[in-house]
Amino acid sequence: MGSVTSTLAPGVSPVIMPLAEVIDRYTIALLQLQRLKEEPGINLADKVRYYAKGFLLNDVNLRAFIQQLFDINAEIWDTEAKIRTGEADNWPLEKIGKLALEVRDLNRQRCKIKDKIAILENQGFRELKVNYAGAEPCESHKRTKKRKSKIKNTENKVTITKAKAKKVKAAT
Repeated sequence: MGSVTSTLAPGVSPVIMPLAEVIDRYTIALLQLQRLKEEPGINLADKVRYYAKGFLLNDVNLRAFIQQLFDINAEIWDTEAKIRTGEADNWPLEKIGKLALEVRDLNRQRCKIKDKIAILENQGFRELKVNYAGAEPCESHKRTKKRKSKIKNTENKVTITKAKAKKVKAAT
């Protein structure tokens, strides 16, 4: 349990990823299977089976998370579809913007669910969205920002010192 590996063609490396990511991709694959038409060369049922190999479907601890991720991914899908339809129908940008903010908020919820899976299974990485409109700064990000500003200050001091050195050299 934990990460996905499968029997692949010779010479092809297995895909290994945290459980939260496997379950997220599994639920998206289920949605694709339900909502999209099969296209030549793309077998959506195989995709679902592939991701399902990465965890125990009947795991009581995961069942609720699987359903939550399925539901939130369905909401994201529906909201993004409204945006695409709205653009085609010339909706005002304000209306499209509100839907985009809705997608952002839904993605935050999705990340929180994936974080709970990572914590429950004590594996993988917690979601950290940086430089993304849906990002909620967390303590580790705040600490990183402080370190970066200290580094920038140090770099500025070095730059100033070099500039002063050039002036001194030019004056002599």
